[in-house]
Amino acid sequence: MFDSDTVKSIKELISRYAEPILLLTVGFPLSGKDSLISLLDLKDFYILSRDKIMEELNPEKNYRSIYTQTDSRLTDKLFFRKMDELNKLSNNTIINATNLTKSKRRKTMLRFPGYSKICLILPDIDKESFMERNRERTMKTGKRLSDSLFEEMNSFYEKVGAEEGWDLIIDLNNC
Repeated sequence: MFDSDTVKSIKELISRYAEPILLLTVGFPLSGKDSLISLLDLKDFYILSRDKIMEELNPEKNYRSIYTQTDSRLTDKLFFRKMDELNKLSNNTIINATNLTKSKRRKTMLRFPGYSKICLILPDIDKESFMERNRERTMKTGKRLSDSLFEEMNSFYEKVGAEEGWDLIIDLNNC
């Protein structure tokens, strides 16, 4: 999905910014956020994932029920608490989440004053690609997302803009 030249270029761009760094992913489910973060192999970054928090809160539940039966307010509370802890420690941080709305991105950015703020926009995917990746993922891992999730997320997606205050926007749709 991501070739070695793209990964190398992203790492080079990130390395130009002063630490601590906030790297925030923006992308639909199944757009490759986890894959790209793994390929980047940024060893001095803490990866904070809302999905992982939900899974840790519900280890006995299957993947589908985690998203329908988890208290999202509790998840958000823990997610934001962890952000505040990372900020106090001045840790380089990757926020691995969809981050599809300006308000969500803004809330996150405000928790990291003094950080270099980098937004990493994953390639857009169409519904057909979403459905195919969902089938592949279900076969490999047993984790399946609702077929309606694509439309739901697409309905409130807001494009990232420079006016949001980013030090750098890396848009993989333009590579």
